[in-house]
Amino acid sequence: RAFYLTVDGICGLAPLLANQGDIVTVLLGCRSPIVLRPTIVGRYKVVGEAYCDGFMDGEALLGALPDSFEAILRHGGNGGGGRGYRWAYLNKVTGNFQVEDPRRGPLPPGWDIVSHAEEEFWQLFKNNETGAETKCDPRLTSGELRRRGVPLQVFDLV
Repeated sequence: RAFYLTVDGICGLAPLLANQGDIVTVLLGCRSPIVLRPTIVGRYKVVGEAYCDGFMDGEALLGALPDSFEAILRHGGNGGGGRGYRWAYLNKVTGNFQVEDPRRGPLPPGWDIVSHAEEEFWQLFKNNETGAETKCDPRLTSGELRRRGVPLQVFDLV
């Protein structure tokens, strides 16, 4: 890994192959920021995964947590992929933990959160029109993020 500093003053760790002129971005569906290298106009090559202080907990898409909350990794819950650590949010006013990220706001129309055996560790969402259930939060789709004013860019990866 190599230390980097963006033109905006954000520091982090990137792959050793990262070069000046590469960009650090958050791609929807990826757990970590990704370093991309511009190639020809409108196309980018994936250089690798990055650590970016202030971007690892959803800040790039959702903003900072409210002062009354703290993100905590809690252990437990199968979640279909084995036991492990999952994010929970400590309400510092009440002392209670919640799985719901307080930055996400209300669900889009036609969606509900479904009760299930491990709801203290992860959420299940139901589309009331189709009946489909998913672990993917409908508030984090590109359309919903754009509706909330999050600036998104499409990358053509090669």
